[in-house]
Amino acid sequence: MTTAPSILIVDDEFSFAEIGEMILGGAGYRIRRAASVAEAMKLIAEEVPHLILSDVEMPETDGFDFLRQIRAREDLKDTPFILMSARRSYPEDRVSGLELGGDDYLAMPFSANELLALVRAVLRRSGAAVAAAK
Repeated sequence: MTTAPSILIVDDEFSFAEIGEMILGGAGYRIRRAASVAEAMKLIAEEVPHLILSDVEMPETDGFDFLRQIRAREDLKDTPFILMSARRSYPEDRVSGLELGGDDYLAMPFSANELLALVRAVLRRSGAAVAAAK
């Protein structure tokens, strides 16, 4: 029996989370959504996702701090993590995210095909897609 890889989308904007869920869910991934880092951590305690897709700009804790929290935990340090943002400081943010341990950075707006290709590539590199199929 194969299990589809799970993706946790963390974004305080409902519209993107819904679109991301439609695109990725439509491609066969299991999607869970959180509107805040606190909510995401509760969901992670229930089930560690194969991939975290997090917005950089969120009200309480930004995506960079969330990434730091994930990388600081032994049980989560290897969980693939993609940051996304529409911020104008894209080059600097991309470098910061990658240096903090992010696996990639997605600048908004992006196409459905770009999102799917990036998710597939990160999961493939991490081996998560293979592990989920076992």
